[in-house]
Amino acid sequence: MAVASESPDAMLRSTHSVSYWSSGRTVAGSCWQAAMQRSLDACESFKQAGDGRNQVFSSSLLGQTLYALGRAEEGQAVLRAGLALAERLGEAYAISWARIHLALMLSRHSEPAPLAEAHAIAAGNLQSGGLIAAYRGWAHNSLARVLLRREALAEAEAEAEQGRSLLVIAPMWQLESLGTLIRIRLRQRRVAAARELAEAVTAQLAAVGSAGHIEVAVRLARAEALHAAGDQAAAAQALRETLGLIEQRAASISDPTARQRFLEQVPENVRILKLSRASIEATAQVHREGPS
Repeated sequence: MAVASESPDAMLRSTHSVSYWSSGRTVAGSCWQAAMQRSLDACESFKQAGDGRNQVFSSSLLGQTLYALGRAEEGQAVLRAGLALAERLGEAYAISWARIHLALMLSRHSEPAPLAEAHAIAAGNLQSGGLIAAYRGWAHNSLARVLLRREALAEAEAEAEQGRSLLVIAPMWQLESLGTLIRIRLRQRRVAAARELAEAVTAQLAAVGSAGHIEVAVRLARAEALHAAGDQAAAAQALRETLGLIEQRAASISDPTARQRFLEQVPENVRILKLSRASIEATAQVHREGPS
């Protein structure tokens, strides 16, 4: 794409936005407002610079950040707009990128229609060939999540394992496949195998530090595996740590309405808050009753 008309100021902002975009998932781990502003800045700067390709890439970060803030419909709209832009550009790499991120978001749904669309996008990307390993890994994980929702557990397991294998080059994103595998193992009633994966998640989280917008969901899967395995103390500790992470992120959101949306509209946040309240109540009940 020709960019001869780009202004020096726009090009400078775009250069700065590249570093913001590439670090955005880590930033999002600690400060959602900063992640939102940086992804907005990146999209606008690339647009002004006439850099459609990087505008597509940065729009994916914006869409995922919106989802993580409880604004799923807006996030999906941003991802669809990014895909439309990529298709207008005819840029194969950007099209694959935009499709993968849209599939990942759609695969989080429980309704049949978005799940069917996620499956079609991910399967189509894999069939098109030429994808780098990370892209194939994301596509397999999207398929695994759709198949898990459909209770096709053997097929879901195979897709998740492929995703895990391909994403060994990207440890942070491999965590998402590990979380999917834990949920599959629990649905298969393979509790010991789920517990083993939970330990792998513990080690990998320690290694990567922050896992951005996917971290809470992965930590939730880990806590549920520990609970299913009967390790209530470890499960309660995992819940406390994850609740602390949610509270830290909520504290970085200055607007009360946005903060409430973050706590009440993000499914994994809602689940953690519910489990944490139940854990606190169970502990209080034990203390009230005293030793048996």
